Amino acid sequence: MRDSIASLLFFPDNTNIPDHTACKEQQAEGGPYHAEGGEARYSRSRYQRSKLAGGTDLIRCQSNLSNLRNLRMFPTPGCAGTTRQVRFKYDTNMEFTVAITGASGAIYAQRTLVHLAASGVVERINLIMSEAATTVAKVELGVDLTNADRMTINRWLGLPADSRLVHLHRLDNVAARPSSGSHPQEGMVIVPCSMGTLGAIASGAGTNLIHRAADVTLKENRRLVLVPRETPYNAIHLENMLRMSRAGAHIIPASPGFYHRPQSIEALVDHLVFRILDHLGVPHSQATQWRGLKEQTGELINANED
Repeated sequence: MRDSIASLLFFPDNTNIPDHTACKEQQAEGGPYHAEGGEARYSRSRYQRSKLAGGTDLIRCQSNLSNLRNLRMFPTPGCAGTTRQVRFKYDTNMEFTVAITGASGAIYAQRTLVHLAASGVVERINLIMSEAATTVAKVELGVDLTNADRMTINRWLGLPADSRLVHLHRLDNVAARPSSGSHPQEGMVIVPCSMGTLGAIASGAGTNLIHRAADVTLKENRRLVLVPRETPYNAIHLENMLRMSRAGAHIIPASPGFYHRPQSIEALVDHLVFRILDHLGVPHSQATQWRGLKEQTGELINANED
């Protein structure tokens, strides 16, 4: 059975791939995983990541062997224990779709785009904005994104005027790249995600490119991150989030932490943005990462003394 687990790898947090796992079988021609220095490396759009019960992560390598598709997960002895993310050596050709809806929290969208652009591993961002999103951005950030073009978006994000990293798609353009599962990309984030958008995706009754792109992300087993920004939640909101979580989406409410003692709104927002990037598999600053009580409080005390 162990030999046939070539398409399912299960690793503890912060550990290298053990030699006894099926990683070596994946080094064959066309295999998505390669052993380099004992770490995992992926080829673009060749892996899927899904959540297991209990909050653990399963890295499911796509395999050309059809008889492996229905295998269940049996971790090997050396892979026991609580599991979380596998640390990757990142390729530099990742592609994501970012959707912005009309919920409050436009700054979360802006900072997510800024950090994706600065990550060094993203070569293309498909940006979709609802009409309500442009209204919220104008109210909250003082920026007019109505009828925005590439230069407007680049200026908003602090990118060079001629940058072609961000590709803006009209909300009604259901023929755009993100609308088709045959177009390979790593995943999608909707930030912030309004309750109307959440409900439309959860019901499967999509009417625009944001809904369609999210539906495609789910059906292709790619990573879909939803960042709801609403309070309080009613029963319908909670049921829709539960339904989306069961369908494979990552629900990350806009609820930043405070243990890094943010000194600005931007620092507070970035804490949540870095959690979004964690779930997208994109590298980022570790400035807000929890490092244990003693180390965390010691660093904060020293910083305050300085």
